[in-house]
Amino acid sequence: MTDDQFRFLSGDEEMEGWEADGGFQLSPAIIPMPDSLWRPREAYRSGIHRVGNRKVPTLAATISAERILPVFLDLVAPMGPSVDVVLETGHGSREGKHRDLAREGIDLTVLSSHLLDFEDYLLADGLTGLVVCSQADRPLQEVQLDEHKVLVVYAYDLRPFIEVMNRHGIREEREMMLILEDEHAHRSRPEHPSMFQTLATRLSMSEAAETAGS
Repeated sequence: MTDDQFRFLSGDEEMEGWEADGGFQLSPAIIPMPDSLWRPREAYRSGIHRVGNRKVPTLAATISAERILPVFLDLVAPMGPSVDVVLETGHGSREGKHRDLAREGIDLTVLSSHLLDFEDYLLADGLTGLVVCSQADRPLQEVQLDEHKVLVVYAYDLRPFIEVMNRHGIREEREMMLILEDEHAHRSRPEHPSMFQTLATRLSMSEAAETAGS
């Protein structure tokens, strides 16, 4: 998935002329431009992602902000008691680029606790993404909370993840547009780079890693 319509706003800048519809809560990290055709609603779509010669089934979901992390944690639950995690940041990088920090073999319960502690930050920073992957000895499963606060799943068997969507009342919409596919702005605040580093330190992260969505 490409981010072709990128603009960055500081945390103090506001977008005029655009409001979310109904009860959908838009994350403060990402804002549609005033003439955007995207409209927020909870839904998911599925497709195929090509990684070299591989074709990996994928699922992408738009979720109201207050439910993003609960749904994310339910999506990573099928991966087993231990997972790999990658934090992605655009802080200190050129526009459109990011650097990755990784931690292999972290207990999922411990990871979930740290993520809940940093929930406000993860939802508010438009330059931070999170990837949780199954370990190398298990079938490919990867769940992303990307910088647009879209949830993305890569797995050869999507059925456990579709079950999570159904359990949360999130319906499939095959022609759904994602916010990253129309003009939008990313937002961040001056304190977010240090919060990224604090979370990375808590998770004992170091070297970069390659993920299915890279």
